[in-house]
Amino acid sequence: MKLFEILEKIWYWSYPRETWQYDVMCVAILGFIFLVPARVFDDPEARPRWEGALKETRVRADAVKDDSVESLSAAAGGGIVHRVEVLRSPDGKVQAYRVWTLP
Repeated sequence: MKLFEILEKIWYWSYPRETWQYDVMCVAILGFIFLVPARVFDDPEARPRWEGALKETRVRADAVKDDSVESLSAAAGGGIVHRVEVLRSPDGKVQAYRVWTLP
C-alpha cells in the first residue's frame, strides 16, 4: 500500500472494525483525550477553582523564625501555604521568601 492510501483510509476512517488498524486509531484517540493536559487548550473550566484566590506575599528572611511552613504562614499573614519560592542573594544567602497562600 502506498502512504497516500494509508493516510486516506485513516482520514476517512475506512478501516473495518476488528482490524488492528482500527484498534490503533481508537487507542491513539483515547491516548490523546486522556494524556494531553487540559492546560494545553487553555480551558477556563479546567483550571482549579481556587487559582484566583491565591494571595502572594513577600516575606523577609529575618521575619521568619525557622524554615517551617507554620512560621512562613504566620509571617505571610496566615492562611494555608500553597507554594513557596526562596529568593537568594548572588552569594547564596536567603534574602526573602515569596509565599502564596489560600485564605
